[in-house]
Amino acid sequence: MAVALLAMVALLYGRAVGFEFVYDDRVLVEGNAALGDLGTLPRALSRDLFHFSETRVSPYWRPTVTLSYYVERALFGAGPAGFHMGNLVFAWLAGFALFLLVRDHHGERAGLVAAGLFIAHPLLVEPVVNIASRTDLVCAALALFALRSRPALGFVLAFLACGAKEPAVLLPVASLVWDRREPRWKALAAGVALYLVLRVAVFASLEPESAGPTLASALGAGERALHLLSRVVFPWGGSPAAQVPSASGALAVVGWLGVGTLVLGLTRTRGLARAGGVFVLGPLLMVAGLLQGEPRFGDGLVLLPLIGVVLIAAPRLGSLSLWIAGPTILLLAGLGQLRIGDWTDEETLWETTHARMPRDPAIRLNLARTIAPEQPERAIALLHEVTFPDARRRGEVHEVRAFARVLTAGDPTADLAVALEGEPSAWTLVTACVWQLPDVCSRAVEVASDDPSVWNAWAIELGPGPDRVAAFGQACELSPDEGPFCANAARSELELAPSREDGLP
Repeated sequence: MAVALLAMVALLYGRAVGFEFVYDDRVLVEGNAALGDLGTLPRALSRDLFHFSETRVSPYWRPTVTLSYYVERALFGAGPAGFHMGNLVFAWLAGFALFLLVRDHHGERAGLVAAGLFIAHPLLVEPVVNIASRTDLVCAALALFALRSRPALGFVLAFLACGAKEPAVLLPVASLVWDRREPRWKALAAGVALYLVLRVAVFASLEPESAGPTLASALGAGERALHLLSRVVFPWGGSPAAQVPSASGALAVVGWLGVGTLVLGLTRTRGLARAGGVFVLGPLLMVAGLLQGEPRFGDGLVLLPLIGVVLIAAPRLGSLSLWIAGPTILLLAGLGQLRIGDWTDEETLWETTHARMPRDPAIRLNLARTIAPEQPERAIALLHEVTFPDARRRGEVHEVRAFARVLTAGDPTADLAVALEGEPSAWTLVTACVWQLPDVCSRAVEVASDDPSVWNAWAIELGPGPDRVAAFGQACELSPDEGPFCANAARSELELAPSREDGLP
């Protein structure tokens, strides 16, 4: 059965091995030179997921996933094929673990149908085809194996599952409501507790920006949860980082009534179905807005709820006629195949996503960033009236728009100030330096000589040497309270690579 499920994964998703790096793959894997140096592994495992990115700080500590990237880089090199093969393996492990769990309690036929429905479901396309989305697959596989393991192994698997994705903290609750007489839940709780303690230690000196929940986001969480759950039952053409629809008034009340009804219904179930209920409700309510003010989601975030639905239905799957189960699995697989091609490369991904959701600001920003070097005029048009509530996202809009405006300015080295009129001067650094325009970068230092960000970016572009030391020193002198600038100044004098480490050296 393991071989059969592996063949199914390879048949449905195998062509992804030839796909390029896309989306967050480009930051976490393609642009992460640290993966090629095993000496950086201890530091990577004790920092946030995007630690080696110069421009991004995240609230995610996922050492299990980080370790998988290092292993695959060592085994298969820097190309995308090896990392895509890793995703296929994790998808197979999740499907096989689900088969074993359902088979143990409802028979082999029910296990086979459960695994088939899971592997073929269109929600699996993004987690399998997008390397950065493997977090959900790894979490699901380890969580399912933990639910059927002995306590000592369950402790380890629970810790590793949390280290892949945060919703695994629900494991001890799922195990407890499944069978409180089984002591396994205590071992799972110990593994989760260890993860939480270490997570606090990791983020003790790092306070990433995060929007907290608001009254509106909490009120609408029920409706959003039902909206996301409908993706499991009626899969449609979703997209990466899609905005969860806002909720208001009567719809929010109806949503919470629906969630309450689901909870009451689960109290009448037994065994694995109760654990499935935890997997459905917990992650959905987290994503729906109870823990964050601006909820967004990718398909992978609905993976545990998908498994939860399968576990709830598991007692009846064994009695399904092959004339019903077979065509259903084939239909789901067909819907998924229609979407796999979207992930071939970066431009294809955002073009197809924008065609489905033309008004989503995050998708318009990502498409504009992708096409700006070749289609600057269209990039500017896409970003017209696009805005975000948080400063980082607004900065990204300025970054891409400024770059596109420079490309359309004729002679950007002479007309940089005119080309960027109205843009914050700080984003001349992104335009000129991060986008690898050396001539414009040097001109940016003249145009915005009082901006420490420009000097910091110019120093990174210069490479090692006395000019870099002087440029970093100027950035630190202009903004002595800005930790990263002064840290880079110290590193340059020690002939170390610049970093985005927080805090003074």
